[in-house]
Amino acid sequence: MEIETTNRTQTRKFIQGLIGAVLAAMLLLLVFVFAVVRFFPELSSRDALITMYFVSLFLAGTSVFFVAYFHISLSRKVGLAVAEQVKVESALLESEEKYRTFIEELPEGVFIVNAEGVIVYANAALGRIHGFATSGEILGKTFFDFIAPD
Repeated sequence: MEIETTNRTQTRKFIQGLIGAVLAAMLLLLVFVFAVVRFFPELSSRDALITMYFVSLFLAGTSVFFVAYFHISLSRKVGLAVAEQVKVESALLESEEKYRTFIEELPEGVFIVNAEGVIVYANAALGRIHGFATSGEILGKTFFDFIAPD
């Protein structure tokens, strides 16, 4: 799903860039024609205008080519980055699963407390050691609940 969103975003940016390139080429054409007609009135004949038209088409085509080339180049780089990110996330999930299984299967009690000293994680062995039916019964208690009073 995230890859589809990335592809849609890339396509939208490509189309925006393509439209921008065409608009820039059209603006360049207008400026070019205006400059030729204004400063070189002798070139405002039909043949000169046709030549300017083909020159502007060439400029527009060149602009579109460069936008397309850079889009394809960027798409490949983004595609490789997304593929690498998927691999890294997959490896991370696999590592987390191995760690979680290791901690859950330990015969020793393992727990994690937050900054206030409240137990936020306990494995099954800790529950058995302290006589609870499940490790979930330990959650929310403090470390000091398990220490004998003086």
